[in-house]
Order: sequence, then structure tokens, then C-alpha cells
Amino acid sequence: YSILTSPNCRARTLSISDHHATILLIRSTPKRQRSGRSGHSTTDDDELPGGVEEGSNDDGNDGPQILRALLKLRVAPFHKGPLGRKPMTAGDYADQSFTNEDMEASFDIVWFLSRYRFNLIANSGSEYSYYDAVPSEAPAIGQRAAGEVGLAQSLNMALHGLAGETSTARDATPGTNAGIGLGELMLGGFKVELVAPASDQQIRLEMPKPSSSLVKETPELYNTVTKPYIESIVSGDGLDWIEDIVQGKTNSNGVLFENEEYFLHIDTMWKSHPDPRTTPTEDWFEHPSISDLHIVGMLKLSGIASLRDLRGEHVSLLRSMVADGLRIIHQLYGVDSDQVRVYIPYPPHYSMYRFHIYYTRISHTEGCLVESAHLVDDVIQNLEMDSDFYTKRTIQYKVRVTDELYKRVWLNEVSSDAFALSDLDIADGDY
Repeated sequence: YSILTSPNCRARTLSISDHHATILLIRSTPKRQRSGRSGHSTTDDDELPGGVEEGSNDDGNDGPQILRALLKLRVAPFHKGPLGRKPMTAGDYADQSFTNEDMEASFDIVWFLSRYRFNLIANSGSEYSYYDAVPSEAPAIGQRAAGEVGLAQSLNMALHGLAGETSTARDATPGTNAGIGLGELMLGGFKVELVAPASDQQIRLEMPKPSSSLVKETPELYNTVTKPYIESIVSGDGLDWIEDIVQGKTNSNGVLFENEEYFLHIDTMWKSHPDPRTTPTEDWFEHPSISDLHIVGMLKLSGIASLRDLRGEHVSLLRSMVADGLRIIHQLYGVDSDQVRVYIPYPPHYSMYRFHIYYTRISHTEGCLVESAHLVDDVIQNLEMDSDFYTKRTIQYKVRVTDELYKRVWLNEVSSDAFALSDLDIADGDY
């Protein structure tokens, strides 16, 4: 809630449908008010933490911090009014300026959200946390001038009209205590996933999907472009949440199994999973949510970032991860092994360059298309045939043209083409 009450808070709708909406919250705050990562404990009363933007002004001066957070809402169709007035398009992300229309839409979004109380229900231990949004009696923030009517007020009046309220109640101005406010007729709350701080990569993934390109990554391209890109991520702090789990700094309720080499965790993509903090594990067995099964198996040891780092010596490790994962899934959820797909993503989703594998239902296809997923059993066979298989193979994969990896690949191709042209000996008359 605190990020919503900031006078510098702005909001933009990244995507919206009848049942889901993703909102980007942006605010600037003095350096002394910098917020930390959302892995810290919060109260279950009103607090929605904000996050410091990666690459923001953190160079030691007194300039403002730019904080960004993503709100992923499971809503009802009538919420599209205040939330979906001016959603962003794929080309909007590069332009961070707000037009008058953007500001009006931002006000409606912030005003709408401020009418809810956000109760913490789960914290993943990283930048992800989960809330129940329930109608609040608190007056909305950011009061409009008298007589000024915005979309949120129009929705308020329309809903009261449907409910048969009097004109006096319908004419109340948002942000005042007169009449009946929108908060009293929310017709139920909704679920919220908060990502704070939200990185460029996470925001782009929630944007309307830009075009993609198929990359043929040769061993040379991997060593020249992809590997330095991976090293830049591994050397940063984007994977700190994994170290926090490994070192026991975070009490994550999503850990299903662990040993000295790896752990199994409920993936954040499995949004329908019952709350591990409040639902006994025996109630998970054959739970309706198992159709969305999404488990991640993550190495504790650093040094293996992706599929490219696997060698023949890792075959026994891969076999153990598959066996333990299938055993735990059957034990906890009652799903048979022939209903579970076990694969390695490449490139990893969300630039998560600590080696991991996914366990999903075979009916679940998101993220496991042929240009992005490698079945672990196939990988094992390849490594048994040739211990250095993945150092030699050209791997094709799909990447969005807005991703940093694609930009580096494209720049490499452009510079290579320019170099090749400069070496041409063009005879007279050959042009």
C-alpha cells in the first residue's frame, strides 16, 4: 500500500484480459528512502513493498531512486474499466514519458487499487510475494478536484446504477467520504502476485509480446557472445535469491526436497498451488491444481549455468534429479511419472543462469516448445554418446528481439558482416 500512497507513484497497464491484469508501478523516491528487496518480512496489513530498479541511480550521489514493481492481478471482467483504459503496446516500453492521457489512466489505476487492503498470504523468499486484495473502508488517495470526473468515478456511478442506488450516492466524488465509494461495491476481492523489485527482463516478459527471432547458436557464437552475457548475469546480484535459499537465509515454504547437491521448489509459475504455509501437504495429493504442476529442480553448486556446461560426468547427477523429482511429485501430488515432462530450458527463462530443470504435466505446453526445451532423457543419451556433446553442437532457439541476448547476437552478426565486406577485393566493374 505504501507505494500506492506515494505522491510520485505512477501506474501503467502492461496487459489485461477478462480475468488477468498486469500493472507496472513506478515511483521516484529520495535516496535515503530506498527500499530493499521484497524478500524481507512484511506485515499482513496494507504493505506493498516497492523495489529499486536495476540500473537506477545508485552511484553514490543524492539523486532520486527509481523504484518499480509488477502487480499481477486475477480479476473479474468489470475491473477492466479502471485498469484497462490505456494499456501499453509493445513499442511503448522504450518511451518512459507520460502523456496527459497516461497520467489520467494512472490516476484511475492507483485510485482503484488504493480502495483495497492487501493481505500477505505467501512470500517466496525472492522478489515474489502473494496477497489477497479485499475491499477497504479507507478513503481513496489522490483526491480529484471538485467536479472532475474520471473513469474510476464513471465506473463507480455505473456500478451503483446497476445496483439501484440513489443519484445522491452515485454522484459522490472519488476520494471523498460523501456517498458510497467504489470500495464498498468491489463485488469481492482478487488475488495479487507482487514482483518487487522488477527488473527490465521481468517487465519485458509481461509486455505485449514483441516479435521473436530464431537464433542458430554455433559453438563459436556461444563462446563469443552468449557466454560473456551469461557471465555478466552470474557475476551480478540477480541470482542472490538462490544463494539465500541454499544458505538457509530464507525460510522458503516452497522447498519440497533438498540434499547436498540440489533442491526441488514449487515454481512461481504454478500460481494455482495451494498455499504451502496454510495447507497441509496431505491436502496437496490429487489437488485440482495438479493440472498446472510446475516444479523446478535447482543446483546448489555454482559453476554450471546452463545446458552448455553439461558434460558426461554430470549424467549421474541428472539421473538423480529426474528420479527424486518424479518420486516427490508422485508422493505429494499423486501424479504418475508418465504424466510428467522433465526438461532443461535453453536459454533459461528469466535469464536464470543457475542450472535447473523443470517438471511439468505433459498437457502443459507453455515454455516447453521444441525451440526452447530439451528433454533430460535425451540430454543424458547425448552425453553418454559424447561427453562434450554440448560444447560442439549448434543449438537453435527462439529469442525476443527486445532481449539483451538478441541485441548482442545481432550486433555480433552486423560487425561480422561488416568485417567480411571490408575484406572483399572488388575488381573494377564488379559492382
